[in-house]
Amino acid sequence: MVLIVASITQEDYITVTNSNDISGDVAGVWKTTFSPYTITDDVSIPDGCELTIEPDVQIITNNNSKIEVQGKLVADASGKGSIQFISNDSWKGIQFLNSTEDNLIQNCEITNATYCAVDIENSKVDIIENTIYENSTATQKGAAINVIGLESVYIYKNLIANNTSSTLCAGIGCDNANPLISHNIIVNNTASFAGAISLKNSSNPTMINNTIANNESTSGYGAMWFASSSATVNNCILIDDLDVFTLFGSTVNVTYTCISGGYNGTGNIDGDPMFENPTAGSGTGYNGLEANWSLLEDSPCIDTGDPNSPLDPDGSCADMGALYFNHIAVDPQIQNGGISLNNYPNPFKNSTIIEYNINKIIGEEPVEIKIYNIKGQLVDTIKPKDGMVVWEAESFPAGVYFYQLKIKSNKVIEKMILLH
Repeated sequence: MVLIVASITQEDYITVTNSNDISGDVAGVWKTTFSPYTITDDVSIPDGCELTIEPDVQIITNNNSKIEVQGKLVADASGKGSIQFISNDSWKGIQFLNSTEDNLIQNCEITNATYCAVDIENSKVDIIENTIYENSTATQKGAAINVIGLESVYIYKNLIANNTSSTLCAGIGCDNANPLISHNIIVNNTASFAGAISLKNSSNPTMINNTIANNESTSGYGAMWFASSSATVNNCILIDDLDVFTLFGSTVNVTYTCISGGYNGTGNIDGDPMFENPTAGSGTGYNGLEANWSLLEDSPCIDTGDPNSPLDPDGSCADMGALYFNHIAVDPQIQNGGISLNNYPNPFKNSTIIEYNINKIIGEEPVEIKIYNIKGQLVDTIKPKDGMVVWEAESFPAGVYFYQLKIKSNKVIEKMILLH
């Protein structure tokens, strides 16, 4: 057994060098050098401690064990090799319990959990760009992600596929929770009630630009099951063989969404979204991971999203669904009409530098850079000069933001992540 002392400082992490039999309290840095790390009994990150996991690390959790986070977990492989959370037999997933830290799970693979892959209770967590697949549950929680309580949770740009539940929900479950659920692909999950998303006990999430398709309810319900809850749905694609929503004392506000059977609300359409190569059927009998959920060029979902939403990265009007259709050839010389835009560091704390470059052929200087939150609301406007500007963000809440550069002839938008 490896026991890592809980009393550490952020500047002086303790590192596991014997990674074959881990249990108990853990903290420090798990390095690629010592991968894989094998957990043989429950582990916990205590309150006040932090565990950082490097890219390309594999964590194998066996013996029906769990990873409990009361302190802080940073598993960030953004732009690098993914972090893998797997099991040789069974495990109960990653459980966040009353953690007020800025937890981050980014660019990870999470699979084979038999309770809930990512279970969040009264905690702050950003779940970004992960692949969460082939997890299962027999509980009332979501098999992939479950959120309980009203703390800040961002669920952004994940692929959630081929998860199963013998009871309520195979995808994302919310219990008195209001997460932001944006730009996710939730496909080919199977549950008794809700293949994709369940809400209960006054949950009120915001769902923006998600692709939710070919999920299965074995009890004859739709992709989403809501009880005493409400939701806001915008710029999504919702495809289901049955009615998409099953509502018990619940309401849902749907706008600018492609939805099977149609739905009352501004900008909604009912039609084939024309995916590049979707699965041939619904549920876990088909591999949602290998399908291509991009839009074909004749899709009715292109440029028909909410006109008040931030523009797509190619400068065109917002599309419906998680994957925008790029109107511009992927060539650095002409990408975004001759404009480059980026920021660093990203993710960042307190402030970030936004840099831009405009092709001399265009011959224009930017008028302004606008900052939007994940709901598409304008939160700040800054004036750039000489190719850069610093955005001071101490007073803004942590989360995903979009920044848009505007000149007379074009607009370009990119994404950044603020951590506190």
